[in-house]
Amino acid sequence: MQARHKSCHTNASVPFIKPMSKYKKMMLGRVALPRFGAVCFILVCSLMLATNLHADNIDRLVKQLRTSKKYKVRLSAALGLSKTAERRSVNALSGALLDPDKTVRGVAASGLGRILDSSSPASQRKNIMKRLKKMSASDSSSFVRKQAQKAWDVLKQIENPRATVGGGKVYVNIGAMAASTESSEQFKKQMRLTTLNTFRKQASEMMVSWPGGGLPNSQSLKKKKTKAFHVDGNLVELKVTKKGNYSTVKCSVSMLIASFPQKKMFGFLRGGAEVSGGSGTSDINEAKSGCVEAVVEDLVRRKILPTLKTRAKQ
Repeated sequence: MQARHKSCHTNASVPFIKPMSKYKKMMLGRVALPRFGAVCFILVCSLMLATNLHADNIDRLVKQLRTSKKYKVRLSAALGLSKTAERRSVNALSGALLDPDKTVRGVAASGLGRILDSSSPASQRKNIMKRLKKMSASDSSSFVRKQAQKAWDVLKQIENPRATVGGGKVYVNIGAMAASTESSEQFKKQMRLTTLNTFRKQASEMMVSWPGGGLPNSQSLKKKKTKAFHVDGNLVELKVTKKGNYSTVKCSVSMLIASFPQKKMFGFLRGGAEVSGGSGTSDINEAKSGCVEAVVEDLVRRKILPTLKTRAKQ
């Protein structure tokens, strides 16, 4: 799989992405969308997971992960479930920690680190952390041990955050997101999960969950000497255009940055992209999911995180 500035070489069934700025100027504040290669790579990686994650599809993936005799099928299911925040996904991935295939075990461990957060039952988190810690020390595969340790580190951050930026603690409240499109609940969950995961990967020094659960108020933030911010987003547009055996999905996302808990906005960003692929239902659904994920991740990584790090030092 390769990613290039002007083209993206993929399997025929995998859509590719074009930056909207190449056709219509879209700005992130005053900065244009990233060059094609970077976004294309993100999109292709995500679309390879084949995640049209409606409720019935989650049930199918859970069944495949638990019962299929083919490790490639179980692996694909584990990858798909790692992109959801459903309780069914957590239970299935937890069971897959015992899968006979090392790659499936490693992906399951990584997936649990992605989708568990402060809203997950504390007893569930602690039980999974205990299993991940054991895996990180005793699994026969170095790949599995590494993924288990990474997942454990992420979950440990929820239990005992060590977030500091410029010498001070930082908490970021991630909003519920909004979407004025079809399948709005699906995309709201995806946008929030993508935002959370990007913070965890790119800014692990920032807390995205409050110790002990719940939301902090001004007094508790002051007591903990913590600066707090709020990030939220909205899927503004999701349009599909078909032409013969091909389709183009166009998506546009806006995101805001505000103080917390006052939620006084001081930053507004907007980005978009186009994804081209097959005209089949599954191809279009994958393109929609990948388009939204790529834009949200890029807005958070390139604009929101630098802004918050600067603000936190003030």
